[in-house]
Amino acid sequence: MKIRSTFYDSERMNPIDMIRLDKIKILGCEGHADSSYIETIEMSFNVCSKNGFIIGANTDNRFRIVFDIETGYLPEDAIEKQLKKLLESFKIYDIETLLQAFRYRRFYCKL
Repeated sequence: MKIRSTFYDSERMNPIDMIRLDKIKILGCEGHADSSYIETIEMSFNVCSKNGFIIGANTDNRFRIVFDIETGYLPEDAIEKQLKKLLESFKIYDIETLLQAFRYRRFYCKL
């Protein structure tokens, strides 16, 4: 479990801004002989206010996080706990919705 990179598509955020989940994309998957399974994930976020409102008309101002997380035969709540710990340093609006979306990523992302 590690963050590979973070970057902005355009302008930077103000220190008081938060980020709100926009998309989840699976960049790669790697299975190992010990049955561990590592996914490389990219999450893109819109910059928003503390109330979750997207700031201004510039919806191209996105913040992206690329990370690796083990998802093998672990229970969903253990994976969510890992993800929450990994993302705790970011000011994410409505983390529970993000965790729910991550849980169902396999239904709308190609593995």
